Amino acid sequence: MRYAVLYGPLTIAAIVLSFFEVFEPIQRDHYTGYFGSLWEIAARPAGEPARLGLLFGAITIVLIWVSVIPKLRTAVIPAIVAAIAASCTLLLIIRPATGDPKPDLTPSGTALLVIAISVTAVAVVQCVDYAQQGRRTRSSHRVERPQQM
Repeated sequence: MRYAVLYGPLTIAAIVLSFFEVFEPIQRDHYTGYFGSLWEIAARPAGEPARLGLLFGAITIVLIWVSVIPKLRTAVIPAIVAAIAASCTLLLIIRPATGDPKPDLTPSGTALLVIAISVTAVAVVQCVDYAQQGRRTRSSHRVERPQQM
């Protein structure tokens, strides 16, 4: 299966959506708090989770493109992609450092969550596919030894 066909649009959409607001504004008393895009949140002093999410995203994008190179077909790279994408999914679900009550996701934040879940699923399928291909390749290269009498 050609995983680049699946990863390409997901990657481009995630990059574009990172520039849109992720969380809905919070209304407190006479104040409305805006969060902004992942990049704006990461620029703030308490933006460690957003910086971690952006770092995870960058690593995932690099690994996704490496994982579709035919000569580097190994189940390890998609497994790492799945783990990092699952971590991004958790960051969007838990929403650390956003205060209490937790803000709702905007439509673009929900889209990022769906993309993170999708990348996790595709990476798991790719990992299983590559692992099965590796087993078939190893079993077809076995050399049978003649039996000794």
